[in-house]
Amino acid sequence: MANKEKINIIGLEDLTKLLSKIPDQEKDKAENYIKLLLKGTEYNNQKDYINAIKCLTKAIDIIEDHPLAYNNRAFAYIQTEQYELALKDLDKAIKIDPSFCENYINRGFAYIGKEKFDDAIKDLTVAIKMNKKSSISYVNRGFSYSKVGRYDLALKDYNKAIKMNPEIPDHYNNRGVIYKETGQLNKALNDYNKAIEINPKFSFAYFNRGIVFFEQCDYEKAIENFTKAIKNDPKITEAYYFRGYTYYEKDMNEFAMKDYNRAIEINPNYGKAYVKRGILKGDLGNFKDAIKDFSRAIELNPDEKEALSYRGAAYLVIGQIDKCLSDLNKAIKLDPEDTDAYYHRSIAHQKMGYTKKSSEDIDRAIKLNPNSFLYLITKADMLMDNEKFDSAIKAYDGAIKIDPKSEEAYLGRASAHQKIGHYDKAIEDYSKAIDVNKQSAEAFNGRGALYIMKGMCKEAIKDLDTAIKLNPNEPIPYHNRATAYAILGNKKKSDEDYRIAKKLQIE
Repeated sequence: MANKEKINIIGLEDLTKLLSKIPDQEKDKAENYIKLLLKGTEYNNQKDYINAIKCLTKAIDIIEDHPLAYNNRAFAYIQTEQYELALKDLDKAIKIDPSFCENYINRGFAYIGKEKFDDAIKDLTVAIKMNKKSSISYVNRGFSYSKVGRYDLALKDYNKAIKMNPEIPDHYNNRGVIYKETGQLNKALNDYNKAIEINPKFSFAYFNRGIVFFEQCDYEKAIENFTKAIKNDPKITEAYYFRGYTYYEKDMNEFAMKDYNRAIEINPNYGKAYVKRGILKGDLGNFKDAIKDFSRAIELNPDEKEALSYRGAAYLVIGQIDKCLSDLNKAIKLDPEDTDAYYHRSIAHQKMGYTKKSSEDIDRAIKLNPNSFLYLITKADMLMDNEKFDSAIKAYDGAIKIDPKSEEAYLGRASAHQKIGHYDKAIEDYSKAIDVNKQSAEAFNGRGALYIMKGMCKEAIKDLDTAIKLNPNEPIPYHNRATAYAILGNKKKSDEDYRIAKKLQIE
């Protein structure tokens, strides 16, 4: 990160040099100007930026074309994130004296605040040419390079800054961020460790180290580091957010909810926290409240694609299909590779009876993520509904390849084989479903029914006995067993099973 605490205030050591440039006719104003300038600088050092701005504005009113007060007022504006006003002051200061290095350093930071990183790089490069020993110029230019994806140049700048000042923890933290962004996680950890060694209370170094552990799925260490970051800085919203996310990954939903709530309490405009809290509420079945959180995130950022995608899915669950489709269409427009949005829109189109659109969406989801069991099993089930049994079998084949232990996929493929008269293959799939789940009443019933069709009534009765034992309130196994008993000539047992089946159907 760029460090606005270490940009430059012009102080006493600069007065002799710069006050010599005040015109002779204005020397009578110099005393008041100096007094206000020094007072404003003192307020800056005390972090009393409101009074600093007041003092320095009065100084500028006395002498309008001298750079000192503009630079120092710009510093106060930067600290209060009034970057436009800071830029105006620094433009004025540079126009008055283009040879003063600190003006370019500070304007570079103001551009960073406005996310105009190319402009920041230009100013900081000028500052470095003027003063090659300015480590803060390298740090802030390195940060700017990282923001435009020039990680190689960012690393060079951070390396120079560290060489100049090897005991500044921020430099290691910043370089660690670059290593992390470029996938060099061990180097990132080394830098975060060094930053913490220098400053054991460096909250952002703990936070960034927690992010690396999170990405390595070492959730215990991630939580430990986020907790240390929070202990050192209880207002660090991102640490609550990511600790909550880590708890969510560990299925510790109560702790996750508390952290999301705390992040939002600290920053009511923290959109990502609303999104993650909404997802958690949806997982807990509270879809209406989830929609409220997604809506708040979208209110804060109308292009929040994750919130649109999840809100669309939530609308699907509660049956508001029109709203669902509206959100999913927007989400896909913002991110044409949002596979879940295509998946949910496919389900919505299916519910609306738009078979072709439904098929196109699920195919798109599979194309983007061909290894998704969910997408393949959904496609297979849709093909079954459309009586395209051969195609359904191929889709089930793909799902089973991904998850060979899926009872659902074997049951679906067995049904497809049965529909086209492949009874032996259907029996084989029902048997595989039973191997996966010995408590699968559906598989025992399905295999039992096929045994009847093949004239294997004794084997059928054995399977149907098991199906009934597993699910005594399901009428179909009784009906099938009644048929098997009838074929074997056991009218009494057949009649009894038909009676039970009829009673259960009525109930």
